[in-house]
Amino acid sequence: MVIGRLRWVATAGMLSVLALSPGCGDHAVDAPMGSLILAGDLDLAGVTNDGVAAVLDRDRGALAVQLSGGDFQVVDAMADTVSSRKNLILSMHNLDQVSGFGDLTVWTAAGGAVPLATGSTGVLAFNDDGSRMLATMGSSSDGTTTNLMVAGANGVPPIIVRAAARGTGCSPRASFVQSWFVASHCDPGSNEVIISSIDPVSGAVTDLLSMATNQFVVVSGPPATVAAIGVDRRAVLVPVAGGAATVIGTDAAGLAVVPDGSAVLLLAAGAISRVPISGDAPIALSGSAGVTIWAVSADGKQMLYRSRLGPRNGYGDLILTAADFALPVTTLSESLDATTFGDAFTYDSSRVLYVTQANDLFVGVLQSLPVAGGPVRVHGKDVWATRSYLDTRIVFNDDYVPVPKRSGRATIRAVDTAQDGARPTVIATSAGAYFSLTEARDQVVFAVPGQGARAGLYAAPLP
Repeated sequence: MVIGRLRWVATAGMLSVLALSPGCGDHAVDAPMGSLILAGDLDLAGVTNDGVAAVLDRDRGALAVQLSGGDFQVVDAMADTVSSRKNLILSMHNLDQVSGFGDLTVWTAAGGAVPLATGSTGVLAFNDDGSRMLATMGSSSDGTTTNLMVAGANGVPPIIVRAAARGTGCSPRASFVQSWFVASHCDPGSNEVIISSIDPVSGAVTDLLSMATNQFVVVSGPPATVAAIGVDRRAVLVPVAGGAATVIGTDAAGLAVVPDGSAVLLLAAGAISRVPISGDAPIALSGSAGVTIWAVSADGKQMLYRSRLGPRNGYGDLILTAADFALPVTTLSESLDATTFGDAFTYDSSRVLYVTQANDLFVGVLQSLPVAGGPVRVHGKDVWATRSYLDTRIVFNDDYVPVPKRSGRATIRAVDTAQDGARPTVIATSAGAYFSLTEARDQVVFAVPGQGARAGLYAAPLP
């Protein structure tokens, strides 16, 4: 998530821009559960895997706040946006909101704040330990080109990898698998997408597939593989280290990777199949007339897909089916306003979490259903986000109320979705809409924005 004075929020595949201004939306708030970490009028952007909150303070800029004790460092006093990934906090200032680039600063607990790049559209991917990243720098003033580069957070100058075009179908996207970054990109002045693997240290590039699209996933395997769709709509598997492409389907429309890296889920000609990376025969699944694969459970045994898309916000119908064998499907919603906000399954993968009656505020009615069958349970209305944290327990925020020029306010609750009639535990009222879980998923971190006496950053244990 990215929080900022000018904030980009990716929700249900849609990019929206919200302008924030100081002092707006001060609401009365009941005393939250948990501990006050840092007082102030601030918004939470995320929590690193080593226990540091990334916040945007209205007065002090982007801060790195230790959850154990509340000590903080200023990451960027002039920050327009802030976000967190792995063990890093990222901030941008001098942000050109039209062309979408600015000056990038990276913070780590070990190295502090390091100005990394100017004219950057942001970081595209990180390696597993967060020590190396693939990002952009030196974007043109007209927003049509940029440069891919590899860098660390230690202040060593970045290595420019390749110039790249920006624009429809060409804006670079990237992932990391084993020892490589994998990126889709176009050369400046071209609209032909190329998929390449990139060495995180040297920046050496190996082109894997030309005449591609931006639709690709990386699969850990072994072997480490890229599954991609070409402009001819053929789906292929290509070794990340380089080599011949293997065609796995035609008339392809979507791809998803099974979390253990053993297979790819392929949507082709309206049908969904599970394609093992080992080369074993594909398994035809029960999904039919599919238009997009929406989510896969952590155990790789369940998936959500859509057969019809609605007219707005990427919403549509929502169908549950097995991702490992052909079993009967369960239609969760035929209405074209269904989606997921946050996690789509409980932590143990035994229940599906989904939202119906989703609207233009990106809130709706949160429900859950056992994947093995059983009654639907309704957990909240006007729900903004949901995270799973232990077996069948979730934390979510509902009763969302928009606030002009800032993120909205909501009530944070926790509940065991498997318990019939369980009453959710209220953790905080009138909290900022964005909350995060610690790496151990034993605490929820949230902000109470505004100028009131309770304004600040909090951490509360999860029941």
